[in-house]
Amino acid sequence: MINIPNKTTHPLNKNQVSSLNCKIESAFRKETIASLNEKRNQQHRSAPQPTWQLVQSQPVLPRPQQLQSQPVPKLFHPLKKGQKTALGLYEKGISKIKVCFGWNILDTRCDMDASAFLLGENGRVLDERWLVFYNQPLSPDRSVSFLKAENGSDREQIYIDLKKLNLAVQKIVFVLTIDEAFSKNLNFGMIRDAYVRLINDTDNQEIASFCLEEYYQNVTSMTMAELYLHNDQWKLNPVGNGVHQDLAGQCRIYGVEIG
Repeated sequence: MINIPNKTTHPLNKNQVSSLNCKIESAFRKETIASLNEKRNQQHRSAPQPTWQLVQSQPVLPRPQQLQSQPVPKLFHPLKKGQKTALGLYEKGISKIKVCFGWNILDTRCDMDASAFLLGENGRVLDERWLVFYNQPLSPDRSVSFLKAENGSDREQIYIDLKKLNLAVQKIVFVLTIDEAFSKNLNFGMIRDAYVRLINDTDNQEIASFCLEEYYQNVTSMTMAELYLHNDQWKLNPVGNGVHQDLAGQCRIYGVEIG
């Protein structure tokens, strides 16, 4: 609704209107008009001429997006790269674990994803269904599932129920990849604070962890760790090796057919 304010002046009366219509100047003659024109020309010639300065326009640059970093949670049992460790899961009565991933980015275009390849004795997936990632979030035996982290510190999680795990699975490889890394010219030189940690799902206590220390520009995907069976014991290998491959390339390494 538009609010129209009230007028504060009185209307004009008849005499005021008449006075406005009266002409008080006499009509211009030919000589008067010529005199006025000459006077105007003189004023125009004597008036200072404006100076014009060419100003080069500056391009309007887009405001950079604010990077939102997440603090790295305290790692209670950190391992060094290549430090293979027996986890003692059976002795501790642990069968359900959360594999939690986190990272920070230096470029807002970087969209990281975690994936798990479930391998047999030959080092290849049992078949194409045994890759667990954002587009295939559950393994055929329903033992491994992909989850978005909801605890505020980790970014993604892979949940594992070892009691449900197919006995043919001897190793689970955890990989981080950058979405559209090749088309957008992205790499791990734009990543920081990448880590993986294994959490006991029963009491939320850390079992083991690994934080990546090396970030290279020729790396587009990273094998973070391997959970594998050795002499009927589950062990963790903090791999920390990167390659110039995307998720499709990692799939080819582990025998996943790409359509």
